[in-house]
Amino acid sequence: METISQRCVTGNPVIKAMFTKLLFYCTRVLLQQINAWIVHGQLVDLCEEFFIHRITNNQTPPGKQEGNLDVSKVNKSANPTSVGSVSNLNIVGTILTMDPDRLSADNDGKDDEWNTAYTLRMSMLPAKFISPQIAEKILFIGKAIRVLQSKSTSTQDRVPLDDLEAFSEAILRLQQMPEFNSILFSKVIELIRESIANRLLHLVVIKTNLLDHLKTMKDFFLLTKGEFYQTFLEEAR
Repeated sequence: METISQRCVTGNPVIKAMFTKLLFYCTRVLLQQINAWIVHGQLVDLCEEFFIHRITNNQTPPGKQEGNLDVSKVNKSANPTSVGSVSNLNIVGTILTMDPDRLSADNDGKDDEWNTAYTLRMSMLPAKFISPQIAEKILFIGKAIRVLQSKSTSTQDRVPLDDLEAFSEAILRLQQMPEFNSILFSKVIELIRESIANRLLHLVVIKTNLLDHLKTMKDFFLLTKGEFYQTFLEEAR
């Protein structure tokens, strides 16, 4: 994308129009991949070119993508000869009609998925369009979505479909813009991150009384309560 963007800076109107059109469709593909990740926690990366990478030792079966999304089936509805066929993958509509239990990170069977399953692939990051800081926010949103939409999360704690549709609509509007607007894109990502982070905070910290548990651990293991330590010494004699 950065190379194509550089080619758009030319005095030849024909060449400029050609590369501008190429950049427009490349941007649509990138935003479609981002949309699938931050709205549904799904990686749609047929050619291993997305800047978010799944760390795994197992090869993904042909025609499959992360999160049990069968891309080959979705491709049947798109015209393979169309320039915009990749961006025409209606992944958003497909996932929104699924049972929420299918939008789950539990299928991977990894309790430590947050820290070990996904990472940034900086060599694939179009830094001219997306800064590393924004890429980190995008990675966080997708991982949080996978937690909030997992089978272990109760239905009332999951992200409502109305919110997911609103997030998706914001990204789709960016797709329709003739040029990639980095400032507007950053604002949209930050708004989505703030919304998801607040919901994750409520689930992980407030609802589980995390602070109370940490205080209890401090009282006993860091000997904040002296009477516990005194009783321990007396009983240990």
